Amino acid sequence: MGVASSQERPVGGLSSGYGQADLALAQLEAEQLAQALALSAAESRPSRPSDGAAGHRSGTGDEVLAAPPPLNTRAGVCAGCRLPLVRFLSGVTVSALGRTWHGDCFRCSICGELLREPTFAVTPDGAPCHTECHTAVHRPRCDVCDCVFASGADRVIRFSLLPFWETKFCPEHASDGTPHCVCCTRHERRGGEPHAPLPDGVGALCLECMRTVVVTEADATPLYATVADFLQAAGMEVPYLPPLRLVTAAHLTALSASAASAHEAPSSSQIRGMTLMSEISFGTFAPRRVSVTAIAVLAALPRLATGAVLAHELCHAHLRLAGCLALPPRLEEGLCQLWALLWLEHTLSDVALSEEDARLGAFLAHQIRTDRSEVYGDGVRDAMRAYQRVGLQALMHAVKSYGRLPA
Repeated sequence: MGVASSQERPVGGLSSGYGQADLALAQLEAEQLAQALALSAAESRPSRPSDGAAGHRSGTGDEVLAAPPPLNTRAGVCAGCRLPLVRFLSGVTVSALGRTWHGDCFRCSICGELLREPTFAVTPDGAPCHTECHTAVHRPRCDVCDCVFASGADRVIRFSLLPFWETKFCPEHASDGTPHCVCCTRHERRGGEPHAPLPDGVGALCLECMRTVVVTEADATPLYATVADFLQAAGMEVPYLPPLRLVTAAHLTALSASAASAHEAPSSSQIRGMTLMSEISFGTFAPRRVSVTAIAVLAALPRLATGAVLAHELCHAHLRLAGCLALPPRLEEGLCQLWALLWLEHTLSDVALSEEDARLGAFLAHQIRTDRSEVYGDGVRDAMRAYQRVGLQALMHAVKSYGRLPA
């Protein structure tokens, strides 16, 4: 989640002039009217410019038309109706934004009503409008409560942002109890579909993530086999599949507190998975026998999120069963995140994937790639660079043989 700001558009000012009734001025303006009408008539007739004169061709014929003047910039013409500006006929003229209008033509570009206030706002395309209309139409709104974002004394609008989803919201929604999805992180919208609370009451899921939720071990078993098959095809086979357990958040937290050999998958709000192992020592100088006793995964996550956690934990199991018991956390967790990312990207290549699943999978991959933590974020970026340079098998061989990434 980031914090963004948006600078308000400046407001403009206007000036007005009033016609004089004296005869000399009236005669002068009559002459100006005649000249303006003559000029307008001349511009409406086609003409051939001399060599080097600016122009453009019309249609497919050889006739060349003079280049038209820029819109609303010719002196003596109203920027609204584009008729000549003659004060003794129109009464009031208004000058603003480098242009001039008849008094009755200076109107809000949004609601169409006259602009009578001494200050006004300007739309993105440069048209004047009421400040209230500009606020209602052009100022950004909260995607959660639909309120218009207020600006501070420095005229800067501040709001929180979820970059992947391109959603913005009031900063207070992060702490005012507004439900947010524990998987995709999107907030519940006021007046929209409510998020569904998780079974143990810790967090909630949006309805889009609820579609493929994995609740029981029977639901998870086919997915577990699919992830294992992908890793085997990549040459990263685990000697045996440890028993799979789907547990509550409270159970995972208790396991993490009691098992020194547990490894948790990253999450901004809770533990999502854990690999449990046992060690048997036969003496001071004898090698230890290590076995992975179970993989525990948080229940009630969407299918793609569950699969990514399984790939992560199977990497821990692979390393443990290969005798890697004391790797630096940044190295080990980075490798596990790489396995999760590779599985997600492989799954996203499936053309049969639904649009909703493709969107969620892309978010989960984005979340792994952009993690800012040292252990998981920097770790996966280290592992990705090595993977892109030497491939997965050579990368894992270097880690298992020398306890470091390949040089």
